[in-house]
Amino acid sequence: EKEVKLSNGIVLPVGTHIATAAGPNALDPAFFENPETFDGFRFEKLRSLPGNDNKYQFVTTGPDQLHWGVGTHACPGRFFASYEIKMLMAEILTKYDIMLKPGMGRPQDLAIDVRVIPDPSAEILFRNRSG
Repeated sequence: EKEVKLSNGIVLPVGTHIATAAGPNALDPAFFENPETFDGFRFEKLRSLPGNDNKYQFVTTGPDQLHWGVGTHACPGRFFASYEIKMLMAEILTKYDIMLKPGMGRPQDLAIDVRVIPDPSAEILFRNRSG
């Protein structure tokens, strides 16, 4: 609606898009032990620590969980989105065999503006288990 002048003198003109580095934040060793190493139980282990019963859920927001936003700007639809993602994953994992095209390694992520997305040209093979 109007330009904003920050305390360091930088002016953000009307229409400026700003973003937070949620990906690098998730890989920060100040927040997570061995963040570069995959641990499928990382958040389950964190939840099992005393006082963390309601932290580190898929929809949790906070300084170390920025993927859904934070504070008053946190995504209000994240709970519904979470259920949709879980239902879709359950459907895929129980009904299909999935693999990358033979000879292909993990496709590289693409950085577009402030977003990081999977390569849409990557080929993933699905086979229906019932057929």
